[in-house]
Amino acid sequence: MEKIMSLLCKHMDTGACDRLFGGKMLFYLDEAAAVYAYGLVGKGVNLVTYRFGEIIFRRPVKLNEVMNFCGGEPSFSRHSVSFKLRVDVEGEVCLETDVTMVSVDGTGKKVALPALLK
Repeated sequence: MEKIMSLLCKHMDTGACDRLFGGKMLFYLDEAAAVYAYGLVGKGVNLVTYRFGEIIFRRPVKLNEVMNFCGGEPSFSRHSVSFKLRVDVEGEVCLETDVTMVSVDGTGKKVALPALLK
């Protein structure tokens, strides 16, 4: 898997126990997915998040820990790109999921990905 980005768990992202809010992690996952997907398809394609697979929080993220977001195993269909997404913290897997992003036009209607991607 290739590294997409890293983020520091800041105080404003945590709850009473100095652990990352799950909703913040989902926000970061969506951002990492978009960064990875655009790296695969290029800037000229509009993508939206279609689905995340099951997400199990295997390890809490504590205040001041660095989250490393990694993507891999991309596969393309006519309208979408799917791939694995993983978050590592301190060398441990924090969570893994699969993601599907769909290509849309300016009105939000599904459109085919450029043929050179397949």
